[in-house]
Amino acid sequence: MEQELYQETEDVAEIQVLETNEETESRDQTMDEASWRDDTTFEETSRNSKAVASLVLGIIAVLFCGLPIIGVPVSIIGLVLAMGSKKHGASGLATAGLVLNIIGLVLSVLVFLSACLLIQPLFWLL
Repeated sequence: MEQELYQETEDVAEIQVLETNEETESRDQTMDEASWRDDTTFEETSRNSKAVASLVLGIIAVLFCGLPIIGVPVSIIGLVLAMGSKKHGASGLATAGLVLNIIGLVLSVLVFLSACLLIQPLFWLL
Protein backbone atom coordinates (compact mmCIF):
# COMPACT_ATOMS: atom_id res chain seq x y z
CA MET A 1 0.00 0.00 0.00
CA GLU A 2 2.76 2.43 0.93
CA GLN A 3 4.70 1.51 -2.18
CA GLU A 4 1.67 2.24 -4.39
CA LEU A 5 1.13 5.58 -2.64
CA TYR A 6 4.81 6.44 -3.06
CA GLN A 7 4.64 5.51 -6.75
CA GLU A 8 1.49 7.63 -7.24
CA THR A 9 3.24 10.56 -5.55
CA GLU A 10 6.21 10.16 -7.91
CA ASP A 11 3.86 10.03 -10.91
CA VAL A 12 2.06 13.18 -9.78
CA ALA A 13 5.38 14.97 -9.25
CA GLU A 14 6.55 13.84 -12.69
CA ILE A 15 3.31 15.08 -14.30
CA GLN A 16 3.70 18.43 -12.53
CA VAL A 17 7.27 18.76 -13.78
CA LEU A 18 6.13 17.97 -17.34
CA GLU A 19 3.31 20.53 -17.10
CA THR A 20 5.75 23.14 -15.78
CA ASN A 21 8.13 22.47 -18.70
CA GLU A 22 5.29 22.76 -21.20
CA GLU A 23 4.12 26.04 -19.64
CA THR A 24 7.68 27.41 -19.78
CA GLU A 25 8.05 26.44 -23.44
CA SER A 26 4.66 27.94 -24.25
CA ARG A 27 5.58 31.18 -22.45
CA ASP A 28 8.94 31.32 -24.25
CA GLN A 29 7.25 30.80 -27.59
CA THR A 30 4.71 33.54 -26.79
CA MET A 31 7.52 35.91 -25.80
CA ASP A 32 9.39 35.14 -29.04
CA GLU A 33 6.26 35.90 -31.07
CA ALA A 34 5.67 39.09 -29.07
CA SER A 35 9.22 40.32 -29.66
CA TRP A 36 8.88 39.51 -33.36
CA ARG A 37 5.65 41.54 -33.49
CA ASP A 38 7.34 44.42 -31.66
CA ASP A 39 10.03 44.57 -34.37
CA THR A 40 7.55 44.75 -37.23
CA THR A 41 4.83 46.89 -35.72
CA PHE A 42 6.73 50.19 -35.68
CA GLU A 43 6.45 50.65 -39.45
CA GLU A 44 2.89 49.34 -39.48
CA THR A 45 1.91 51.64 -36.61
CA SER A 46 3.48 54.62 -38.35
CA ARG A 47 1.68 53.81 -41.59
CA ASN A 48 -1.58 53.18 -39.77
CA SER A 49 -1.36 56.41 -37.78
CA LYS A 50 -0.85 58.37 -41.00
CA ALA A 51 -3.91 56.67 -42.46
CA VAL A 52 -6.00 57.47 -39.38
CA ALA A 53 -4.80 61.09 -39.41
CA SER A 54 -5.68 61.32 -43.09
CA LEU A 55 -9.15 59.95 -42.42
CA VAL A 56 -9.75 62.41 -39.57
CA LEU A 57 -8.53 65.33 -41.68
CA GLY A 58 -10.76 64.15 -44.54
CA ILE A 59 -13.79 64.23 -42.27
CA ILE A 60 -12.84 67.70 -41.05
CA ALA A 61 -12.30 68.87 -44.66
CA VAL A 62 -15.75 67.68 -45.70
CA LEU A 63 -17.38 69.23 -42.64
CA PHE A 64 -15.63 72.57 -43.13
CA CYS A 65 -15.84 72.75 -46.92
CA GLY A 66 -18.09 75.81 -46.52
CA LEU A 67 -15.08 77.65 -45.09
CA PRO A 68 -12.41 77.32 -47.78
CA ILE A 69 -9.78 78.94 -45.57
CA ILE A 70 -10.02 75.85 -43.34
CA GLY A 71 -11.13 73.20 -45.86
CA VAL A 72 -8.38 73.65 -48.44
CA PRO A 73 -5.31 73.46 -46.15
CA VAL A 74 -6.77 70.62 -44.08
CA SER A 75 -7.60 68.59 -47.19
CA ILE A 76 -4.15 69.19 -48.71
CA ILE A 77 -2.44 67.99 -45.53
CA GLY A 78 -4.78 64.99 -45.45
CA LEU A 79 -3.96 64.18 -49.08
CA VAL A 80 -0.24 64.23 -48.34
CA LEU A 81 -0.70 61.89 -45.36
CA ALA A 82 -2.95 59.54 -47.35
CA MET A 83 -0.47 59.37 -50.24
CA GLY A 84 2.39 58.67 -47.81
CA SER A 85 0.43 55.93 -46.13
CA LYS A 86 -0.61 54.31 -49.42
CA LYS A 87 2.97 54.50 -50.75
CA HIS A 88 4.12 52.11 -48.03
CA GLY A 89 1.17 49.76 -48.43
CA ALA A 90 -2.47 50.41 -49.13
CA SER A 91 -4.99 50.15 -46.36
CA GLY A 92 -8.69 50.82 -46.21
CA LEU A 93 -8.22 53.76 -43.87
CA ALA A 94 -5.76 55.42 -46.23
CA THR A 95 -8.13 54.95 -49.17
CA ALA A 96 -11.06 56.36 -47.21
CA GLY A 97 -8.93 59.34 -46.13
CA LEU A 98 -7.81 59.93 -49.70
CA VAL A 99 -11.38 59.92 -51.02
CA LEU A 100 -12.67 62.19 -48.25
CA ASN A 101 -9.82 64.65 -48.71
CA ILE A 102 -10.42 64.83 -52.46
CA ILE A 103 -14.13 65.44 -51.88
CA GLY A 104 -13.33 68.09 -49.25
CA LEU A 105 -10.87 69.84 -51.55
CA VAL A 106 -13.25 69.86 -54.53
CA LEU A 107 -16.14 71.13 -52.42
CA SER A 108 -13.98 73.84 -50.83
CA VAL A 109 -12.78 75.04 -54.23
CA LEU A 110 -16.35 75.03 -55.57
CA VAL A 111 -17.57 77.05 -52.59
CA PHE A 112 -14.71 79.52 -53.06
CA LEU A 113 -15.38 79.91 -56.80
CA SER A 114 -19.12 80.27 -56.33
CA ALA A 115 -18.54 82.90 -53.65
CA CYS A 116 -16.22 84.79 -56.00
CA LEU A 117 -18.77 84.64 -58.82
CA LEU A 118 -21.56 85.84 -56.52
CA ILE A 119 -19.55 88.69 -55.01
CA GLN A 120 -18.09 89.98 -58.29
CA PRO A 121 -21.40 91.39 -59.66
CA LEU A 122 -21.90 93.23 -56.39
CA PHE A 123 -18.72 95.23 -57.02
CA TRP A 124 -20.02 96.34 -60.41
CA LEU A 125 -23.03 97.85 -58.68
CA LEU A 126 -20.86 100.08 -56.51
